Amino acid sequence: MFAKNAIKVLLELSKVGRSSLRDLAKKTGLSYYQVYRAVRDLEKKGLIAKSSERREFSVNRFLGDLLVELGEKYDLHVLLSKGGFRVVATLLEKPKTAKEISRETGLSYKHTLRVLKDLTLSMAVKYERGFYVLVDDPKLKLFLEWLTGRKGRIIAGRILRKVPLGARVEGSLTGFSVFSQWGVSVQRAFDYYVNPPMKVGLEESIIHALVLAETPQERSLVAIFYAKNVDKIDHSRLLEVAREYGVLEDLLELEAFVRGLRIERPDRYLPWEEVKEQAEIYGVDLEKLRFRPVTEKFFEEIGRVLEREVRVYLFGGACMVLRGLKDGTKDIDIVVPTREEYDALIEALKKLGYRSRVEFEVKRRVGADRPVAVFEKEDSPNVDLYTRVIAGKLMLSRTMLRRAEIRRYGNLILYLASNEDVVLLKLVSNRTRDLLDIELAVKKLRTRLNWNTVLEELAIQERLVNRHFCFLVLQTIQALEERLRIKIPIKSKLERVVEIHLTEIMEEKEKKEGKRSYRKLL
Repeated sequence: MFAKNAIKVLLELSKVGRSSLRDLAKKTGLSYYQVYRAVRDLEKKGLIAKSSERREFSVNRFLGDLLVELGEKYDLHVLLSKGGFRVVATLLEKPKTAKEISRETGLSYKHTLRVLKDLTLSMAVKYERGFYVLVDDPKLKLFLEWLTGRKGRIIAGRILRKVPLGARVEGSLTGFSVFSQWGVSVQRAFDYYVNPPMKVGLEESIIHALVLAETPQERSLVAIFYAKNVDKIDHSRLLEVAREYGVLEDLLELEAFVRGLRIERPDRYLPWEEVKEQAEIYGVDLEKLRFRPVTEKFFEEIGRVLEREVRVYLFGGACMVLRGLKDGTKDIDIVVPTREEYDALIEALKKLGYRSRVEFEVKRRVGADRPVAVFEKEDSPNVDLYTRVIAGKLMLSRTMLRRAEIRRYGNLILYLASNEDVVLLKLVSNRTRDLLDIELAVKKLRTRLNWNTVLEELAIQERLVNRHFCFLVLQTIQALEERLRIKIPIKSKLERVVEIHLTEIMEEKEKKEGKRSYRKLL
């Protein structure tokens, strides 16, 4: 159920009621970063809450008192460990043999016996005539039932329910019940609730619907809703919520389905053509979201019509297509070093039949020399054009240009981003489809992908743009490891970088607060 550090933090908070990260680190003997990760895990499970005013964390008083009481009777470090909790959860219904427990939990028989030995020593489980029995303690059973969600489906510390339409239950409407707020009205016989009550945003509504969906029809409706609002979604938040509710794999499968890619469980959705027809009812053209092939012919045509020499740095999905890492892409993402090259490229695109989207045409970001535009052409990928700043986040650095592969097409000098820089840009973007692309790169490149180069460029970019991207990159790498069940070589180094930056941020905040307090005294 919990990692060791999370158990330490939870039990400490149960004793003191409220504490800061720094005080928790002192009391538990853990590092600041270890406490930070433990607190995030406990927050996601809904067991602790943050006080925005004092930046302290507290455990629910009833839960805290219950934990303190149970901690005096049982060894909660054993009971709440991942193996221990899986075993005791099977004993809530009735006593079982070790073999039955092993079969239900999926743990090996030897491992099950080791866990049972620890649980009996913790005094929470007894051994009677060949069967293991949970001790007769109403408060212990109440606590375990709450965690296992036996009175509702509990995920991330919240109960998700499907109830007959009009039934009155506690909580906030979510999932299919709130789709109409974002343009997809659903005829339904049920309402969908989350409890305790919460603010349900677009991202939560998608994830809750994925959790509650039971049929191909319902999952296909989630796909249509996702496609309808794909440009409104905060994809970084969406990935975070998906991990919190344990449906990251389902979300990535939904993203692949919407893009027209092959998925491993096609029976979970209706046939593509049928979903496409239903989507049209809601004004959604799924064809526009499908990945399209990109060939060198596109760049040859640009080089032919350009009236002057233009340098173009190609990154993102189109770069992966030219390198043979994927079959198609939705956008061709390119960045040019100067305004003059930007204007020349726009004229070339117009000659080839591309037209600018009026609502996005030449948005100025940091300064007058960094315009951004999006161009489109029927049956072709969109062209996202940037100046100096890549996708509004990273700077086009000298190291990136040095690593790039250079190809020439007439007046077009094309710099193909290195695999490492493509991966970094997608790690920083942290969108659902970017995680799919990183997976493809990792699977195909394997040991040829130099993760140390990724980390080195990350450090360069943080200095250039004065932003801490490391938090976002670590979050994406954690999701990637969870998804692919692999170890990313730079993760431990990245965690140290994050810990250093967290400490620096906290110290800077404390200095500012100290200055404010001093001014008030004056």
